[in-house]
Amino acid sequence: MFRKMKNGEEEKVAEVLTEAFIEYPLYRECLRGCTDYRHQLTKFMFVWVNIWQDSTYVNEEMNFVACLEKPEDNNPSPFSRRMRRLLVDQFRDYSLASRLRMLQYLLISERVVKKYNQKGDYYLHSLATIGTARGSGIIFRFFNEVVGSRPFLCETHTERNKRLYERMGMVLCEALTWHHLPHYLLRRPEDADCNYESAIAEHSRKDPSPQ
Repeated sequence: MFRKMKNGEEEKVAEVLTEAFIEYPLYRECLRGCTDYRHQLTKFMFVWVNIWQDSTYVNEEMNFVACLEKPEDNNPSPFSRRMRRLLVDQFRDYSLASRLRMLQYLLISERVVKKYNQKGDYYLHSLATIGTARGSGIIFRFFNEVVGSRPFLCETHTERNKRLYERMGMVLCEALTWHHLPHYLLRRPEDADCNYESAIAEHSRKDPSPQ
């Protein structure tokens, strides 16, 4: 059901991520003040999926995208000088304030990820569903088939997502505030006892999507 993104699919994947994250507070804040927000967000997502090409998973219907980095994946470090320079160069038509906010966010993310990442951990960068994939159970199938019992880290910026990950056996490692937004880093330990299907079903009942 799940496979890695192929060459030539980057534009479509960027469109899926844009639709899923159009109202996500992190991107709203990073791109605040930009003209044509949707276009700029799509551009950002296109660059991002090209960077994480070896870690991006999709389904055949192209209504599900997950960026799950594994230690063996061939990706540049998101915190390297080359990566920061790439972001600055790619988004040089953005306002100076937007570029500074992106770099500030990378620095905060770098600090907390390096602090809690353990050798062998997976890292969930993003998870998106659109259309008929929402509420279909595809998220727990992805975790069952691709993640399994491996420990993994993720960051999120909403209380609702934080509660979902905690129901999936993740432990809150650090909570920060960035530009008035919450910034949570969570880690699922290897010995966590969690049934992904029941955790996500419980989350849907107790925290229905506002969309």
